[in-house]
Amino acid sequence: ERGLREIVPEHARIVRRIFEEYVAGRSPLAIARALNAEGIPSPTGRDWLDGTIRGRPGRGDGILRNPAYIGRAVWNRFRRETNPVTGASVRRPKAREDIVDVAFPEFRIIPDDLWQAAQARLAAEAVATHPDGGRPFWERRRPKHLLTGKVVCGCCGGAFSLLGKDYLGCSRAKNRGACRNITRVRRSSLDRQVLAALGSRLMQPEL
Repeated sequence: ERGLREIVPEHARIVRRIFEEYVAGRSPLAIARALNAEGIPSPTGRDWLDGTIRGRPGRGDGILRNPAYIGRAVWNRFRRETNPVTGASVRRPKAREDIVDVAFPEFRIIPDDLWQAAQARLAAEAVATHPDGGRPFWERRRPKHLLTGKVVCGCCGGAFSLLGKDYLGCSRAKNRGACRNITRVRRSSLDRQVLAALGSRLMQPEL
């Protein structure tokens, strides 16, 4: 029947391991790298990411924030809206009274003390917000640059992404431990090299 659930023992063991290692002090990135190294598939079947484990406070997603593991099913948390400018679909949180939260204690796989310890560490490590509730500037979406989406890793073919303020690096190496290329390239230097090459090699330099 659609909607019926059951506990998959091998999956439950992985979830418990993640909680235990996180509470013991291991970082989500270290946990993700270990799972990838052991060839354990993520919920999507691809590489584990640190974000898959940590999740996002505002969304309540990620392994460590999933209430299903303590026997709670939560529905109707978000609504989808279309951005009138870009046409993109965005998720907006619904009012608290619209959220459906139902207990299924027979499906609990994480004991309460372990859950509470994990939530306490997540709260302690959460990035502070401004008094008005907004995110700090370093958490906001960074602007696109000249080479955004155009730089790839020469080792694994994965995308390069911003690391810090002005460096690019392999995102698979940083977030998953799935690549050994830990070299970082200064974005501003790479931009200059590309612009110099374009200016010297274009058949019409004035363009």
